[in-house]
Amino acid sequence: MEAEKKQYRLFPTFGDSLGTGWNVMFDNFLRLFLVVIIMGIVAAPIKVLQVRVDPFDFNFSHWDWHDFVRFGTFGIFAAFYGLLAILYAFLVVPVFRYGSRMIFVQAVRQQRPDFETGN
Repeated sequence: MEAEKKQYRLFPTFGDSLGTGWNVMFDNFLRLFLVVIIMGIVAAPIKVLQVRVDPFDFNFSHWDWHDFVRFGTFGIFAAFYGLLAILYAFLVVPVFRYGSRMIFVQAVRQQRPDFETGN
């Protein structure tokens, strides 16, 4: 036996639209709050990857072979770090972003999200 869905009475006014949105959010608060927390954790590395390098940090007044090796090592590290960032940004973040948006849509439609992978 399926439980009755709560009916939201929506009148096309600005205040009533916001009020209905808040009612939907309060009805599914824990689930949606968990989604927001997880998306914050997933999106945090993307915000950290904004590395700023000032060319004046490397004192180029006297050029030496050791400076070239040190700068080359930094370049290899930066290239590897950039490759990992691109892979993370293209393979991990979109999956979580799509799932979180789908959970919010299902909350508005008053459906329980199915977290199981199925058989």
